[in-house]
Amino acid sequence: MDEENLDAVILDLPEPWLVIPHAVKKLKIGGILISFSPSIEQSKKFHDALNINFLQETYECVLRDWDMKVVRPCSRMIAHTGFITVARLISRNKEVKKSEEEQKDVKESEEEKEDVKESEEEKKDVKSENRDEQTDIKSENNEAQTDVEKENDEAQTDIESENKEV
Repeated sequence: MDEENLDAVILDLPEPWLVIPHAVKKLKIGGILISFSPSIEQSKKFHDALNINFLQETYECVLRDWDMKVVRPCSRMIAHTGFITVARLISRNKEVKKSEEEQKDVKESEEEKEDVKESEEEKKDVKSENRDEQTDIKSENNEAQTDVEKENDEAQTDIESENKEV
């Protein structure tokens, strides 16, 4: 963005919190930063990433159709919601650096969570492999035990037949 001293920046991005440091540099004091987020989690991250440089409010958007012939809402509403955060830049101070560091921390935290998730999946795979190996070992042990029992039965039969002859 080449422009400077902007009146407003409007965002519709999956990770709007990453734009905040850049917007602070481009907005004029009193400028507005607006973000639309379809999920409350995104809106919360954006809200948390805004610092003391901004006055901010978040609104929920609910779509409801109106029947203008009878001037009332349609009787059936298929609800979809979204969230709009409106933030006014009131100053530029060192908190911008802090905001950049916080955003870096948020990204690192997300990466750590992803690493933990991958590690848990690997553990599940290892457990599954171990269960398969244990099942194979049990099966082999059962077969070996069956063979030993057959041999014992044959030996017992031989001993009994020898005893009958004597």
